Amino acid sequence: MEGTENTFRFVWDKQQTMVKSTVLGRPAAELRQMLPFPPPLTGLVLAGGQGCRLGKNKALLEWEGEPLVRLIARRLQTVCERVLVVTPFAEVAAAAGVPAVKDEPPDSGPLGGLWAGLQAAETEYCAVTACDLPFFNPELVAYLATLAAGYEAVVPYVNGSWQPLPALYARTCAKVAEELLAQRKLALRALLDQVRVRQVDEAELRRLDPELTSFRNLNTWEDYRRWTGGTTGG
Repeated sequence: MEGTENTFRFVWDKQQTMVKSTVLGRPAAELRQMLPFPPPLTGLVLAGGQGCRLGKNKALLEWEGEPLVRLIARRLQTVCERVLVVTPFAEVAAAAGVPAVKDEPPDSGPLGGLWAGLQAAETEYCAVTACDLPFFNPELVAYLATLAAGYEAVVPYVNGSWQPLPALYARTCAKVAEELLAQRKLALRALLDQVRVRQVDEAELRRLDPELTSFRNLNTWEDYRRWTGGTTGG
């Protein structure tokens, strides 16, 4: 947008797979008081796991003709100003098609990846997902962003438990994550105990993802063959 920030509403164009801003003619400050106004987002794809159960890095599995990590990154690009892949693996960084951030400290799981990504982000909020969620719907994190005001995390709550990926996290979570890493408390749920969280229940989520497939992660070759019709995964 040119000049002072104008107003907008999200319009999801499924055919062109992009999010557009529509000018409505009111000053942004006024609209922010009237409507949910998503902040600009940095997208983070966490790709630090080795896929031990598959014997192959899940981020590199072919899905719809490209590495899974690149597919997820492209989907995030439809709703984020900038997308980063967080990984310790050079081959994953090369395959992602977006800038890479080194996943550190070593062996710190998704919490370490989140910390590294938040440190590299330039926006107040980050849309964060894992590289092994082939049915991830970017509309979901775009919606979570409309709920962010006043919270440090906006996190789905499905089947009676937190689903910390995909979710929305503020950069301010990096300090808490760093403290938890120092204590070797590596679960993302430990972070949620210490920040202001907006819980997003199933009824809200199903408006955009009726079957909640965004949370269906790929763990086994059986999953891969069933969902792709493939035989080996490359």
